[in-house]
Amino acid sequence: MRWSRCPKTEKKLIRNNLYRLMPILSAVVIILLWQLFIFVTKIPNYKLPTPLQVFESLQKSFNQGILWGAVKVSVIRGATGFLFAIAIATPLGLLLGLNRNLRLLFRPILVGLQQLPSVAWVPAAVILVWTFTSDCLRGNYVGCCSIDCQRLDCRN
Repeated sequence: MRWSRCPKTEKKLIRNNLYRLMPILSAVVIILLWQLFIFVTKIPNYKLPTPLQVFESLQKSFNQGILWGAVKVSVIRGATGFLFAIAIATPLGLLLGLNRNLRLLFRPILVGLQQLPSVAWVPAAVILVWTFTSDCLRGNYVGCCSIDCQRLDCRN
């Protein structure tokens, strides 16, 4: 059957199936580009592991039973940070929204901060984490290594 003679419902079905496959296809393309980049640039494995090494590490962590603990810790950290952001920003936003004098006072600072791209906050976040966390968490945050702090007992 030729494409031009295909009924509209069949074309719609084919289009919907293609849309469903796009996320999978994009993930495959990203992984292939990652592997190609490593192959072309000859970056050592300890600096940038291959997709296969990452998958094997995830599988090893799962088999050892530590993967879900690490996921739990990451989700708790993210949720805690989000809750702190809500707890701090909501009252400040209400104050600035309801009080004209405070809004006029802080407007230049807020406008200046809005102009910064999100990536510009990364160095400040690294400095804050470096200042207020243990050596173990610093290594995890910066991505130097994946450390199980309880097993190594590397608390300050």
